[in-house]
Amino acid sequence: MEGYIRRLCKDHNTTAIAITPSDTNLFQPPTEPGPANKLLYQSLVGGLIYCLKTRHDIRKEVVYLSSKCVNPCVSDLKKAYRVLAYLNNTLSLGPSFYTKHGAILCAHVDAAYGVHMDGSSQSGYYISIGQDSAPICCYSAAQRSCVSVSSMEAEYVALSSCGRKLAHYRYFLSTIGFPQDNPSTIYEDNQSAINLASAPQIPRKSRHIHVRHHYIRRLVEDKIVNLVHLPASSMTADLLTKPLHKSMFIPFSHKLLNIPTSLFSGCTLHPTTLFHNTLRLAHLCPIHNTYDRLSIRY
Repeated sequence: MEGYIRRLCKDHNTTAIAITPSDTNLFQPPTEPGPANKLLYQSLVGGLIYCLKTRHDIRKEVVYLSSKCVNPCVSDLKKAYRVLAYLNNTLSLGPSFYTKHGAILCAHVDAAYGVHMDGSSQSGYYISIGQDSAPICCYSAAQRSCVSVSSMEAEYVALSSCGRKLAHYRYFLSTIGFPQDNPSTIYEDNQSAINLASAPQIPRKSRHIHVRHHYIRRLVEDKIVNLVHLPASSMTADLLTKPLHKSMFIPFSHKLLNIPTSLFSGCTLHPTTLFHNTLRLAHLCPIHNTYDRLSIRY
């Protein structure tokens, strides 16, 4: 992927670098609403979509920008170039697939309530084999099927969507010789959504939620999934739902891609400083340069 990103930067004549792929105004109304070069924008976004094969840390930005391909504005084009500048600064980043916990599925779920201009919320989750491995499935998109009226409902809808996908992966692993004997853990940072999914009956104040979103309740009752509360400060799935400051984005992106902490052993530079100086992580410890190949260890 490093060579492809270099060619993409060369094709679009970009040498800029950025520490994060987006500013905090990613979902906000455009500051420069004038029309942009449509072919240039579509070409750039198309290249960024290909990068999603290994770069899950830019998923929410690319998914959002791809929805603007019909009528892009100048602000959208600048946001796309910001993502490219981030990739140019982190050429060697990529997922590392290994775990010490065995072939055990787990998932992290999050939602950002009402962040889009039309009032839609942003859902995001990722599923991994082992809590310390890079994701085998990563999802980030706006909740277009419904408009959530509370943060609890937005998290609950995202929880149900993740539960359906997790059930598919449990069946897939069982067919290839890795049955899931225990409930799969789903980490969620909204306690109200967990309580609703685990409640014996649906409360009256939640009866407006569409019946299909209550699928997660059946998964909990059948002990297919186990919901565990995780503080927002440790919720890596925040990376897939909302723009983050670099102080949170860098450690979350490292955790999402499962970058070994040993890469920084013996190095006095803070990870933020590494980004500032555009040092490639693989150069710090070449023996761990396994980002672009699959290496699952059970």
